[in-house]
Amino acid sequence: MARIARWMPVAALVALALIPRTGQAQVYQAHELTEPPAVKSAQEAQRLILRSYPRALRDNGIGGRVQVRFVVTSSGSVDPASIEVVAASVKALGEAATKAIEDLTFEPGKKDGAPVSSVVVMPITYGVS
Repeated sequence: MARIARWMPVAALVALALIPRTGQAQVYQAHELTEPPAVKSAQEAQRLILRSYPRALRDNGIGGRVQVRFVVTSSGSVDPASIEVVAASVKALGEAATKAIEDLTFEPGKKDGAPVSSVVVMPITYGVS
């Protein structure tokens, strides 16, 4: 079963590394936020990740870990152009995770009470239970 690898609280996932700006307003890093972004629904995230798990890999008992970096916009959506697989133990799982991340929704990160765009790094583990 796929699961989000111990990513609560999301504060631990907000990356300190820089990624290219997305053409929107400024994109903030973890140390610049007063409140980190948070997945709106852990159940929905779980469902999206499970659905993205490639059948051939699942049927053959092949799992692995993926780390994905992306920008959560000030409206809480993921900027698809910002999604980057940082690490993947199996390439197909990296591709699957990218598709799942595109559909996630977040409570945006905040700076001084105002929603802002920010960088997030999310680890995902795919496995057969």
